[in-house]
Amino acid sequence: EVARRHEVLRTRFVTSFDSRTGALQVPDPGLYPPFAVADLAALPAALGEREADRLAREEAARPFDLETGPPARALLVRRGADDHLLLFSPHHLVTDGWSGGVLLREVAALYGGASLPALPVQYADYAVWQRRWLTGAPLDTLVAWWRKHLAGPPPHLELPVDHAGANPPGGLGARLPFRPEPAQVEALRALARGRGSTLFAVLLAAWKTLLGRLTRQDDLVVGTPVANRTRRELEGLIGYFVNDVPLRPRLGGDPPFLELLDRVHATALGAWAHQDLPLQKILREVGDGAPLFRTWFQLQNMRLPGLELPGVQLSLVEVEAPAATFDLELITLEQDGGLTGHLVYHRELFERATAQSLLQSFRVLLAEIAADPARRLSALPLLTLAEQMALVEESRGGAAACPGETTLHRAFEAVAAAHPKAPAVTCEGESLTYAELNRRADVLARRLRAQGLGPEARVGLCLERSLELVIGILGVLKSGAAYVPLDPAYPRERLDLLQEDARLHAVVAREESVFTITKRLPAPPSAGEAGPDHLAYVIYTSGSTGRPKGVMVTHRQAVRLFEATRGFGFGPADVWTLFHSYAFDFSVWEIWGALLHGGRLVVVPHGVSRSPADFLDLLAVEKVTVLNQTPSAFYQLLRAQEEWGDEVPALALRCVIFGGEALEPAKLRPWFERYGDARPVLVNMYGITETTVHVTERPLTRGDAASPDSVLGRPLADLRLVLLDAALAPVPAGAVGEMCVGGGGVARGYLFRPELTAERFIPDPFAAEPGARLYRSGDLARRRADGEVVYLGRADRQLKVRGFRIEPGEVEAALLRHPQIAEAAVFTQKRSAEDVRLVACLVCRGAAPSPAELREHLLALLPEAWVPGHFVPVPALPLTAHGKLDREALAALADRSDRSDPSDPSDLKAAPSTPLTPLEEHLATLWADLLGIDRVERDDNFFTLGGHSLLVTWIASRVREAFRIPPPMGTFFERPTVGNLALGVLRELVAKLPPGRCEELLALVEGLPEAEVARRVGGLTPRPPLPVAPSSQEAPRPPGDESPGYATAPHEWGFKPPSGGAADSPGI
Repeated sequence: EVARRHEVLRTRFVTSFDSRTGALQVPDPGLYPPFAVADLAALPAALGEREADRLAREEAARPFDLETGPPARALLVRRGADDHLLLFSPHHLVTDGWSGGVLLREVAALYGGASLPALPVQYADYAVWQRRWLTGAPLDTLVAWWRKHLAGPPPHLELPVDHAGANPPGGLGARLPFRPEPAQVEALRALARGRGSTLFAVLLAAWKTLLGRLTRQDDLVVGTPVANRTRRELEGLIGYFVNDVPLRPRLGGDPPFLELLDRVHATALGAWAHQDLPLQKILREVGDGAPLFRTWFQLQNMRLPGLELPGVQLSLVEVEAPAATFDLELITLEQDGGLTGHLVYHRELFERATAQSLLQSFRVLLAEIAADPARRLSALPLLTLAEQMALVEESRGGAAACPGETTLHRAFEAVAAAHPKAPAVTCEGESLTYAELNRRADVLARRLRAQGLGPEARVGLCLERSLELVIGILGVLKSGAAYVPLDPAYPRERLDLLQEDARLHAVVAREESVFTITKRLPAPPSAGEAGPDHLAYVIYTSGSTGRPKGVMVTHRQAVRLFEATRGFGFGPADVWTLFHSYAFDFSVWEIWGALLHGGRLVVVPHGVSRSPADFLDLLAVEKVTVLNQTPSAFYQLLRAQEEWGDEVPALALRCVIFGGEALEPAKLRPWFERYGDARPVLVNMYGITETTVHVTERPLTRGDAASPDSVLGRPLADLRLVLLDAALAPVPAGAVGEMCVGGGGVARGYLFRPELTAERFIPDPFAAEPGARLYRSGDLARRRADGEVVYLGRADRQLKVRGFRIEPGEVEAALLRHPQIAEAAVFTQKRSAEDVRLVACLVCRGAAPSPAELREHLLALLPEAWVPGHFVPVPALPLTAHGKLDREALAALADRSDRSDPSDPSDLKAAPSTPLTPLEEHLATLWADLLGIDRVERDDNFFTLGGHSLLVTWIASRVREAFRIPPPMGTFFERPTVGNLALGVLRELVAKLPPGRCEELLALVEGLPEAEVARRVGGLTPRPPLPVAPSSQEAPRPPGDESPGYATAPHEWGFKPPSGGAADSPGI
């Protein structure tokens, strides 16, 4: 009877061939929802419960065929003689939350024998009214408001997902319960009343605050439903009236929560006043192709009617549907004076522990808002005090003592006394023993002291890579002074700038194997012997303003680094390389890692350091056991190994240590395939010059190469790594925070830059010892639920394209999965104020793949917005003097590529993404007409253009009608583009085509090279040139007028019947 009264429950949704109307509702008087029965009464109680639960989940997940209908079904599960479970499953197109109340009231009335008045209107009447009303001035008014509200590129919310790269529009979901304390709920209601607002606005403002704090974004859009039953005659109808509205009140300026509440309330009132514009039209009229929202908030405050039937005891049972419509959904229910709800999360994106942490943070945030809503958003904690302290405790590396109670040169002298005849340093065939190195350094130290140089004096070292470089460093330290690297490879202007900024007291250089000492400024008064807290070196790093800054590191800070890394087991048998410039802090680790453990240091000549093949040969000849590399340099070493092939020289490596820049584990796959992960062990070490080279360590395994995450591991024994928000409070698991480092490695500060030192080296609020400091790195990371810290990049190096924030490492990792790509670097190129594109520089193995092939490869792995629009082939990725990727040089390469000859076959410049074949042109026209837009490109995503599941049925029907084939919607959903749909159509046609009938298909792909035709279709042999297709001016065949073996197809496709087709050939 309910289905008879509400014809929407007896409606089929069939495709209209007028693209302006889309799908049509076809009420069917004889089409009633099926009522099935499953009898489980004979099963044991426990087994029966499990089976009933399975049936309920299965029923909730089973799809509907909307074209044949009906759009709802019921299943009665008999669990016992007087114990039943009734499952009613309607498609979301025919019901909403309000409809549930209508359904329950009518069932209760009808069960009790009451008669119900006839309904004044049906759902189809509403659809007709809405279509007629949304034209002219009413439509213009609504569109104008939404354009103003959503002005600017739609932001892409970067949620703290556990599985980066997954970006499904829907999928497996799970839920977590949510129930705030009653007193807290009442306090939030009182807050709403006091501001003339609503509980909805309070909860939504809190939800947006949480999302903003987790992601460090202040512009984000959240979707929320409105009932949209603005006419009284609609209140008693079952049907889908709800409209999803995007709300975009900004969080900018770190306002007090009360101010944000006012913003949210005003925005919501405006949205409710303009709720009649369906989201689909908002996407068409206002959107720019990017999704408007991926998070959802809902407050249900409509009471469901009581479940009371004569002679029956009823209780409402919710079935946890496995689908997640959005990435995160917070659904709350206001009932009986309390508040309940649940968090729905996408299981392909989030681990349960991360979702639990997020929900716990929301609970804490609500309690803090209820207690003091006048605080600024940044001052509202997301963790309890106990949770904060637990995180701080977890951030410690350990309890090992690393006092650093000596100097670098005294520690070296102890090793030299123990191993006087052991080789200490080697360079291009020359060597010095520990005794010889110690003696020659003493000679230089005496000369420096004779010049009045001692503790806290700064001595510039301008020396080539040589034995004398190591002697010079050691000699300066033995004099008590600190060394300041002046790499001769630097431009003259740079060297002059460093000397001036450092206010050097002397400069040591080399002329014909003789050290020269040039005095500059007067040395500070000599304080005798240098101690652990005296300055050891000043290494300059780049500054955001363009002015380099000198980092001051003491002997204690350097010595304790090697006390904190005893677990590596370095010793006299180890051979190290000095690969990096001594102006790069990685050199501190390389030099003293060898000399403080009795090992041998091999100074790598500059030319060899720039030739991966020569360096690989040096590693083998010198039997190097400990290799330290920036990831960029190591990737080039991997490529050199590939070029050697089976003749690659045998290596003695037992340990490879990465540092200096972010590691992309996927690029290590070839190494693990060759050597495994046991020996040598590969270790990722995050660090900064300001924290004395290294902060964390993490041994890598084969499994890491399959993950896009750059996992940093645990802090060293005497360090602490905390992730803090803008208010310097610890962030919860999953949230983005700034990496801040405390402990023995924190440097003294910046030379002659007290303001900058105070800004970056701040008092450590978590340390027990007085005067302890915390270094703010400017690097962003998040802590996974398993405790691992994942590096996210510099706060100022986030790439943003069309509102999407993109991590270049993830795109690079996907490119490297293509067999022809050896190395890749991804960055943005700004060609105008509006035109910012993603660019990939590629080092290829052999011939470069085409842009189309690369796009197809990437689209299988990444969201469409992450696919570069420009590919530039290069012979090698450029490196800086420190062995890091030279991004300025990359940008110059991209600029030159723009100006290169377009006929150059080596250029991978991406062609415009336009439909390439007659079939694609036709499909693109259909899409554009259907979606109400001017043009659709070959690689445009159907859903980002505003398409949805109901419009997909229209496309499917047109494909079925035109080609007499099953619509290839599986292929379509894999990648919903015109090009991919055309590919699926061709494959279905090939499967049906008898031998010798290729000409018709070849016309559909006219314009493509023959090899590309064969690659796309598979199994289709290219034919000789086609005859001219019939003119598009010819009259099309009327429906049903078909030649034998040939179904009607538009002539403009270039698709013609064979000259003499056999009568028994199947239709195409």
